[in-house]
Amino acid sequence: MPFAEGVFGTTCTAEEYAASLPTKDNPYPNITCLSRGQNIGLAFLVQASFLSLLSVFVIYGLIIRNIQRHRRFGKWSLFRLPTDIYMFALLSLDIIQAMGQVLSIRWAYMGKVETGGYCTTQGLFQQFGEAGVAACTLAITMHTFISVFWRKGVHNRRAALIVVGAILLFCSLFVGIGAGVHNDSDAPYITPTPYWCWISARYSGERLGGEYVWLWLALFSSFLVYIPLFLWSEGYLAVDAISWWRFHLTYRHKLEVHGGRRRTVAILAYPVTYSLLVCPVSVIRWIGFGLEARGQSIPSVATFISISIFALSGLSNVLLLVTTRPNLLLFGSVPGVQTDYESSNPSGGDTGSGAGAGMDGVTIGITQETIVDDPIEDMVHFHTRSESRASSSTMVSVVQLAMPATMLKESDSMSHMTQHSESPSTYTASEGHSTGP
Repeated sequence: MPFAEGVFGTTCTAEEYAASLPTKDNPYPNITCLSRGQNIGLAFLVQASFLSLLSVFVIYGLIIRNIQRHRRFGKWSLFRLPTDIYMFALLSLDIIQAMGQVLSIRWAYMGKVETGGYCTTQGLFQQFGEAGVAACTLAITMHTFISVFWRKGVHNRRAALIVVGAILLFCSLFVGIGAGVHNDSDAPYITPTPYWCWISARYSGERLGGEYVWLWLALFSSFLVYIPLFLWSEGYLAVDAISWWRFHLTYRHKLEVHGGRRRTVAILAYPVTYSLLVCPVSVIRWIGFGLEARGQSIPSVATFISISIFALSGLSNVLLLVTTRPNLLLFGSVPGVQTDYESSNPSGGDTGSGAGAGMDGVTIGITQETIVDDPIEDMVHFHTRSESRASSSTMVSVVQLAMPATMLKESDSMSHMTQHSESPSTYTASEGHSTGP
């Protein structure tokens, strides 16, 4: 519809344009007339949302391919770890969020935003998706914290299912009850806000409880958890093995985990990415609260830039999945297929991975590069294993202290003879050959 048909550079009629202006009697108009520049801003928002939607659909297609590949090799499970469940739920909610934003294509075409069934659908989609994505991000953050510092729940899929179910139930009830209770046609629950449809400004409590609180809580918890986790992985933070709340700054050798730098990047990628997505739109909305109280509004350019960045949430989560946790959702090595590592080590020597040690068939690699389920869970198992070694060393020291001096001498003598007899054929696993004395 050409803009020449409307007034003041819009597609609205004179009556529609007059109704779009907030007044004392009508502070929350049910229609917004878009200028040409605002239409362009909406086009950028739709494109960013479509990129997120397309990227998640591509990942879903690859997951289906992974399922078909794994079916040929017997027992398999899409949700091997709790993180698989959280990530799948996050991607699913990314689809709902992106679909709500893509619906703005209608407003860009019409040149105006107005209440109605289409507007209500968009608002409910956005409320459900944005709150759900934030809550799932928070759940992943807390799961990481509990797994690393408490070393609990690393493989508790039931707890993950309960958490995801609670998130979906909360979002469903909040959206459904909000739309059902506020059904007054004179004060609709979903209205133009102003460039797309969402919860009306007259319901500020529902805005806070239904989305803003979750966005800011997820953002705050990301920094609260991932920064100490980064310091711990680098050796600058020591956590008490029993009392997790007791910690102190120290300087020690960082965790000697194969691919440690990749794990460090994986840890920092989440809070940095989420802050880049959420901070701009949060700042703009906080400023908007103050301006709305004075009857003013934020420049549309700032609004469209911040919301277009936020619309890349789905694309960002997909990139984080494939770059920092590439073995979730069956994206790892296929069982029964020989990896490069296995072909170069046919003797089946000790890889240090601890595979099959009470892990329900899940291979967690510490020194094996090609089979690593999750970099953060890797660190949990390495830390637990290190504590076990430390406890064993302490036990040996205590036993030696309790031994008489004559027994200690005999033990040292036998140990020396054993090492001397085995030294010509000592095997060095890292070099893959035997060395002499």
